[in-house]
Amino acid sequence: MSQLKERLNAIITDKEHRTSLITNFQNEVWSGQYLPNENIQTIVSELAYDLDCYEENLDKMAVDEYYGEERLVNEILSAIQKLDTTI
Repeated sequence: MSQLKERLNAIITDKEHRTSLITNFQNEVWSGQYLPNENIQTIVSELAYDLDCYEENLDKMAVDEYYGEERLVNEILSAIQKLDTTI
């Protein structure tokens, strides 16, 4: 669990590699890496799906379905909080 939270925190803090960290996280989730625990799988699956709407260059986007850094951070922190309550 701590490794998962470290990955999520890295997405927040490592802006230079954020896009690749998000992609790696999503691939892990969709490959079923967290399947042994259904509650964790549900939380990370929802987050992985939501991260598809993150756009690094939001200013260049004119589509409402995308969001920038502030919401990205909030989505990840919310997921971490949910993970903490499932332990």
